[in-house]
Parts: sequence; C-alpha cells; structure tokens
Amino acid sequence: MRDQLAFFWRSDRPDRPCLMAKGEIDLHVANDFRDALADVILDADKPAVLDLTGVTFFGSSGVAALIDSKVLAEDRGVQLIVEPSPIVRRVLEVVRLGHELSLHDVA
Repeated sequence: MRDQLAFFWRSDRPDRPCLMAKGEIDLHVANDFRDALADVILDADKPAVLDLTGVTFFGSSGVAALIDSKVLAEDRGVQLIVEPSPIVRRVLEVVRLGHELSLHDVA
C-alpha cells in the first residue's frame, strides 16, 4: 500500500475560506485535490484561498485540477487566490499559467 503523498485540510481565515495543502500533488492524489478545492469554492461567497506553500511537488495532474477549479470558481463568481510554494510557482510559470491565476506570495 502506498503512503499518502499529500494532505488537504480546511483552515478558513476570518474573511475567506482556505484550503491548505502539503506534500506531493501528483496523479495519485489529484482527484482528492480537485474534490477538496471544489468544496472550498462551493462554500465561498467571496474570494477563496488555496495555500500551496507546503507543496513540494506539483505534477501535471495537479495543474489540471487547478485549471478545473479556476473554471469552477469563475463560473460561481469566486476569485481563487493561490499562495504558491516556490516549486508550484515555477511549474505554473513553465506551463505559462502564472499570469492566468491570482498568485500571491505569503510574506
């Protein structure tokens, strides 16, 4: 049995819902990632935050889940704010999505 590579949990902020992620987001956890993101977006009536500062690997399945979630957020009129780790930022820049998403560095 494979150990879980990533963990997702809610840690809502006073002014907006927030999904936290830690670990490696790849094909094995992409559906869980997509489902967790959808839950946060569906609960949001204002901007929702995706905190990926604890992510150490972000594969193409994670990118696809993030794109799907961006579309869902736009359809619902919710801004999706992404707080990327350095590796997530690099992947999004390489695939030329950095300018398509609302990326915010955590101070």
